Amino acid sequence: MRILALDCQTTGGAANGHLLELGWALANAAEIRQPHPAPAPRIRSHLVQLPETAPLTPRITQLTGITDAAMTSAVTPETAWEELVADSAGADRAPFGSSVSVVHFARFEYPFLRKLQLRVEPQSSFPFHLVCAHEIARRLYPDLPRASLRALAGYCGLTLPESKRAGDHVRATLLVWSHLVEELSRRRGVGSFEELTSLLREPVPPRQGKWSYPLPRESRLSLPTSPGVYRFLARDRSVLYVGKATSLKKRVNSYFQKRSAPQKVRELLAQIHDVEVSVTPNAIDAALLESKQIRTLSPPYNTALRDHGQKVFFFDRELRTAGRHGTNFPVGPLPQTQSLRMLQYLAQQMNGTSSEAPAALRDATAMPPSATDRREVKLLARELGLEDTGVDEELLGQALGLIHAEGSSHTNVTVRSLLASGTRHLKGSASAKELSTEADNSDDQETVGAKADNPAFRLTIPETKGATTPLKETATATEVASALREFLAQTSRVHRRAAWLRFLSGSQVRWRSGDDEDWEVVTTTHDVGRRWSRAAYDHYRVLTTELRRLVGEGAEIEVRGPSGRILRQPWIQRVLQRV
Repeated sequence: MRILALDCQTTGGAANGHLLELGWALANAAEIRQPHPAPAPRIRSHLVQLPETAPLTPRITQLTGITDAAMTSAVTPETAWEELVADSAGADRAPFGSSVSVVHFARFEYPFLRKLQLRVEPQSSFPFHLVCAHEIARRLYPDLPRASLRALAGYCGLTLPESKRAGDHVRATLLVWSHLVEELSRRRGVGSFEELTSLLREPVPPRQGKWSYPLPRESRLSLPTSPGVYRFLARDRSVLYVGKATSLKKRVNSYFQKRSAPQKVRELLAQIHDVEVSVTPNAIDAALLESKQIRTLSPPYNTALRDHGQKVFFFDRELRTAGRHGTNFPVGPLPQTQSLRMLQYLAQQMNGTSSEAPAALRDATAMPPSATDRREVKLLARELGLEDTGVDEELLGQALGLIHAEGSSHTNVTVRSLLASGTRHLKGSASAKELSTEADNSDDQETVGAKADNPAFRLTIPETKGATTPLKETATATEVASALREFLAQTSRVHRRAAWLRFLSGSQVRWRSGDDEDWEVVTTTHDVGRRWSRAAYDHYRVLTTELRRLVGEGAEIEVRGPSGRILRQPWIQRVLQRV
């Protein structure tokens, strides 16, 4: 039977989203199963014009890769619908009287297709009979950990690109449909749409015991217990995920022994067909090799440590301008410049030297807030995690007044003095608990779905007492001042970390645990030379995290600096608390 495979990419759910891209193709299962079909199913797709009141958002661009520039080629909804309906005439209509159309998740796709049909042809009936691949898969594979399109495609042997595009999803839907047709016949004796309809009326069978995975159990049970790096592979041998382990066998098997796991992890597990490992001398070298391989291989299920074109920055001693690392620009490496820009703005405000100083720090004859001031306050509020709490120029000025009163009013405020204030806050809050926080996740520097370079703090406006009292929407000056102090502390930490990373890049590191007499030495290095890269920054940041873990475990560490001086605990412990 010849079917129409359909896919809709949208800007949101059915309640408030809009159709963004529509893709389709005509094919039958026999054509798709051919190793090299001739001709291959022709996949068509169109970007669809959005309403003027619903522009493309950064989040949708991030998910799909579709930009405003790409949308200039979008067709009208009428054109997309008319071409789709015209092509659907090539699909079989029996036994339903309308074109048999396979979609992955009919409950999602149908409202958008129906809305489009009502806009273009309100008097006609809906021309498609939607067959939901997701519902079929739930009945055929109740023990598969996930039945999303990406999981099913990977289970069948196709690794989808990360960007969500209609054409790629149509290709995946065709492959999944071909696989389902074959399995329906083999497992359930289903050979017609009447029999399929009867099957879909049956309840979804419960899961029988543990999840079922495409990775053979023997492959993971035969892994060594040594430290090292593991790579989860798709059927086509592409790398899905890279991780590190103190025991490869224990860590890899832990994924498959959990009773429950996040959806993203279950989606990954449904696609793993093999695992490769690289044994390392110790856990630190495993962590450093993991960082290198993630950057090199860019696996889709790793988020942190991937090469997204990030840079590192160096500044002059006064922290005013950036430039290439050298004598004139010794301060760095820093992962971003936004925090420094905010410090420069705060210093101007606290000195009252800016024409856009907040109201609480202006004299009575000052001009009202400018557009520049409002923009900077908005950026700062975002940096503090206070976008939706009513932070404006006046409230910021009041908070700065509180902070300014804590110091000497006769001292000129500079970026460096603000960093020194943040350092004092760090010293006051440093504790052994801080050390153990990052050491808890000893097996993975990276977790599936984690975000890179997340801020280390976010102010949460507490809920006031009382069962019916709503969450407070407006921050107070005291709360903003508290968030600013934490911002100064964390920015100071980043700058202190930069100095530590520079020192570490020219040093030799060794350690020993417990009663061990022999020292272990870090053998995986990254030659910085005269140029720092983001790869070098990540390398020494990972090494720092591993040293923090070792300190938390009570290991003895020595760092021999470029001059030959050996640094030992408790000096190293104090440094690691503050970087």
